[in-house]
Amino acid sequence: MTTLKEIKAGHKLPFSEGGSLPDKPATEPAETTEPTGEGTGEG
Repeated sequence: MTTLKEIKAGHKLPFSEGGSLPDKPATEPAETTEPTGEGTGEG
């Protein structure tokens, strides 16, 4: 498996090339997934 350093650095490449989330950086989707549950106040 790839290391955190490679994942963080590689995340920006796939998104830009694939065009899945061009306006959203690699840090947003990863961080948004966790706060979503706590942010809503359900947990």
